[in-house]
Amino acid sequence: MSELNIDYDAIGNAAAEAEDQTQMKEGGGGFDRPVPAEGRCTLRLQQYIELGKQKSNNPKYKDSEQVMLRFEVNSPKHMIELPDGTKVPNTITVRLPKGGKTSKYGRLFIALNYSGKHKHFAQMVGKAGWLADITHNIVNPGTKEEKTYANLDKNKAWTFSAPVFENPATGETVAVPVPELDGSPQVFLYENAGLGDTDYKALWDTLFIEGEQESGPNAGKSKNWIQDSISASIGFSTSRLAQLIEGNSAESLEDIPVEAKEEKPKKATKKAVKEPEEAPAPDVPVEEVKAPEPVPEDDIDPLVAAGLA
Repeated sequence: MSELNIDYDAIGNAAAEAEDQTQMKEGGGGFDRPVPAEGRCTLRLQQYIELGKQKSNNPKYKDSEQVMLRFEVNSPKHMIELPDGTKVPNTITVRLPKGGKTSKYGRLFIALNYSGKHKHFAQMVGKAGWLADITHNIVNPGTKEEKTYANLDKNKAWTFSAPVFENPATGETVAVPVPELDGSPQVFLYENAGLGDTDYKALWDTLFIEGEQESGPNAGKSKNWIQDSISASIGFSTSRLAQLIEGNSAESLEDIPVEAKEEKPKKATKKAVKEPEEAPAPDVPVEEVKAPEPVPEDDIDPLVAAGLA
């Protein structure tokens, strides 16, 4: 992924301006990471990515707008040591449909926004820190398909809280240090009206993952699954994003001067002259009708699409 100069604070503020998530309506990498251990942890939000409206694989559920949040779990027991000795945080990814205040999505926003100062998930990426409890659930236990999943909710309630605890010996509230983000922050907002075309396209470019899967059942398949998922979302072909990918930007058009229409020289026309019954007197010359001088072309400024080399 190429390094791009993106102001994520400005992006978060623009997102909140266009979609204040405190005002929700009521209603509904390169190595294998082990499953994060159960128990208390510290974490930060690394990614908030909107995937557009996705078709449901289960006929019982409606198609819905999907989002993906990726948390770095950075408490000491959740760090992973790489072969070269480097330690990196484990991660947990939460994928869920966008919904209203009482939906799982809305309740997650409320749980994360314990300070009350944020109006959008995007404003929390790389900034806020939390305590949470990791729980496990096992699917297909005792079979070859057995798989363990790590969760950040328990009994349908999110476990996030402010990174503080009360010392029972003194009654004092003690702050828990949460390590800074290790990976790069990543935000993608799909069709958010607060984003200008330039920022929107830049965020799209950060999602690109180069290469193909080298082994396993998906060998030969593109690793660029996030962009592929968004491109396959319902309504994508008529979206603003699709137009930007094709190179059609409203911002670039604003800087293009209106080209003056070239005026075509008027053709000389002769008035119909009735043939006189008698020849005109020799001292009265017949007026010569001349074509007007052609209009010179205006100097046209070169058209330069904004953002293109």
